[in-house]
Amino acid sequence: MRKPDTCFYEHVLREMSIVPAEAIFVDDKEENVSGAQKVGMMGFVFDESRASEFREELLVP
Repeated sequence: MRKPDTCFYEHVLREMSIVPAEAIFVDDKEENVSGAQKVGMMGFVFDESRASEFREELLVP
């Protein structure tokens, strides 16, 4: 299994005991983010040119 198949995200979440609604998934590919969102995670497409804005959105110091 691999991204963007939903079974991949479900497996990782289950193995790490993470509730999907409490997870944030970040990737540079829209299809991978979409796969994460399908299982209930919040997802963001990372764009290197907007890195500082992205950090602010996530409240990273």
